[in-house]
Amino acid sequence: MAPKGKKGGGGQDEKEIGVRNVLQAVLLADSFTQTFRPISLEHPKVLIPLVNVAMIEYTLEWLAMSKVEEVFVFCCAHAEQITDYLSQSKWSRNKEMVVTPVVSTSCFSAGEALRLIDQKDIIKNDFVLINGDTVCNINLAPIVEAHRARRQADKSNIFTMITKSVHQPLQRLRLGERENVMCLDPQNNRLLKFHEAQQGEHEGEGSEKLPPLFKFDAAFFGERDSVQVRTDLMDTQISICAPEVLMLFSDNFDYQSLKPDFITGVLSEEELGNKLYVAELGRQEYAAHVSNLRAYDAISRDIIQRWAFPLVPDTNLLWRGGGGGAAT
Repeated sequence: MAPKGKKGGGGQDEKEIGVRNVLQAVLLADSFTQTFRPISLEHPKVLIPLVNVAMIEYTLEWLAMSKVEEVFVFCCAHAEQITDYLSQSKWSRNKEMVVTPVVSTSCFSAGEALRLIDQKDIIKNDFVLINGDTVCNINLAPIVEAHRARRQADKSNIFTMITKSVHQPLQRLRLGERENVMCLDPQNNRLLKFHEAQQGEHEGEGSEKLPPLFKFDAAFFGERDSVQVRTDLMDTQISICAPEVLMLFSDNFDYQSLKPDFITGVLSEEELGNKLYVAELGRQEYAAHVSNLRAYDAISRDIIQRWAFPLVPDTNLLWRGGGGGAAT
């Protein structure tokens, strides 16, 4: 019989045995789009040089700066070039952050990639989900801490989307980003409704503007004192996810993307009780992803103008070696 006041064997709680949550990340090294063709026909997009450094280096360097300890790099198109690059890079010798490639050449969407990650059962804790073409210098620690605090209070808080405020319409235009509407609870930044403009949705084909009228459920006002409607928030493609997010992708094969499939799907299934939240970056923090050629040009200029400091050329933080389409 175990001594009084102590738990025997496997019954000890986390505080007694000192369990430490390892911060993990899933990096999608394939955008599953054709925005960089014909260049991406021969080279993986994440190895295309951005200011003379492969795109993936900006993402990996930021993850290392954010104290992420395990990174799973999901490779699909040109997987061999990406794995060769990683094996020759400084990350293969880094002991503080372990970078592990996960290869599958049969996935055609981010949803399929996340279902495969779930099948491999390699994610044990809350994790960072990020694209391999992301450039940012944000302080991740307070966002992760807030997410974990919400999770500790309620396990149904499964997702935090990191956004940045767009103060001028031209900011969104220069990156080629679509307009969106987010309905938030101002008390806790819980996401209540999300709508993103689709190609040709309004004002003729080729337009990606929001419709002039936007409807949302009046029940929102019955459950809370006020609702905040934001049209100035831009998704950075960085998210903090609970392991349950992967399970939801496995249970719903119609989820092909995080946005809008997963977000709108979870918000529409209120009976399951899952809750999504939004974290808004400060004005001095930079985050953007190279989603198209227009964004490639804009982000290149931002890096040269030092908006992404310390991820700028003169700090020598970024590794410039390797092959497979990377700068040398």
